[in-house]
Amino acid sequence: MGTYRERTGERHGRLRIIRKIDEGPEFERIRRYSSGAVWLCECDCGVIKGISAENIKRGIRSCGCSTEAINEVGNRYGRLVVQERMIMGEAFERFRKRGGEGALWRCLCDCGEESFVRGAALRYGSSKSCGCWQEDSTSISCSKHGPPILVVEDVMARERIEQGRKRR
Repeated sequence: MGTYRERTGERHGRLRIIRKIDEGPEFERIRRYSSGAVWLCECDCGVIKGISAENIKRGIRSCGCSTEAINEVGNRYGRLVVQERMIMGEAFERFRKRGGEGALWRCLCDCGEESFVRGAALRYGSSKSCGCWQEDSTSISCSKHGPPILVVEDVMARERIEQGRKRR
């Protein structure tokens, strides 16, 4: 292993570095995305979490709980209107178990469906609806010389997918 700068005891915003970690699930999770040292940090909110040296150098300031986070409530992104930030609950726990980081927001789509979306996905435009936007855009093809035309192949593909779901 290469040399590293000792950071134990340092504070970075709301984070306090406890110690360097070399093994365990938190270490493995971070090593999938980063090759440098991994530090076990405690946030002022009480969360203890592994953070890569790379992220510390980039200026990470909290575990993701920070009240300094952007308040997205009421903002509209495509068809989604942000309702609240999720900090607990079943959706939040699933998000964290899958390795999700950052803020998770509960949004209401114009079609009436509720969805849970990462803040970064909202801001960068990778999530604009609950999924209904993609369904609408793939099922209707706008012809240059006439009204929108229903694309038969897309309808047939959707029916095959639905039949596959029913079989499971």
